[in-house]
Amino acid sequence: MLELALNYGHKPVHLDAIAQQQNLSPKYLHSLLSSLKNAGLIHCIRGKSGGYVLTRNPDEIHLNKVMVALEGPLVFAECVPEPELCADSDGCVTREFWGNLGSAIETYLSDISLGSLSRGHMKNNGKPADRTEPEIRDGCQKSRDNMVNLFNSDGNRRKFMKQF
Repeated sequence: MLELALNYGHKPVHLDAIAQQQNLSPKYLHSLLSSLKNAGLIHCIRGKSGGYVLTRNPDEIHLNKVMVALEGPLVFAECVPEPELCADSDGCVTREFWGNLGSAIETYLSDISLGSLSRGHMKNNGKPADRTEPEIRDGCQKSRDNMVNLFNSDGNRRKFMKQF
């Protein structure tokens, strides 16, 4: 997705070029691209000068949508979305923990767009994004604060989260 964001508004990017740039096998990449296409995040243009393009501006595509397209919903325990699967789910401390963790990760990923990643990438001339870029740094702090707030109800959890 980063390769497509970097080339947004230009010509389509061929599967082999993405595979080479990201050091992925073309077969594996094809399966990823199929999932992203089914989710409506990318479009395939056929033909000699074809390839893949984003369906929207990179600033409008957030990482939570990419994650769900590739991995499915962020569910760490089956009982989180379906409490009837477990007889102990009403008073289960770990069910609450897994639900809160999934929500925190979802919030974190929803705060980061492909546009912000591509700007960080271009800023560093192809090196990994500088984590001090203001919008990424602020997103990390905001997500950390959200995690801390999720666990504020219990003193031990609060002490644990202060380590981060």
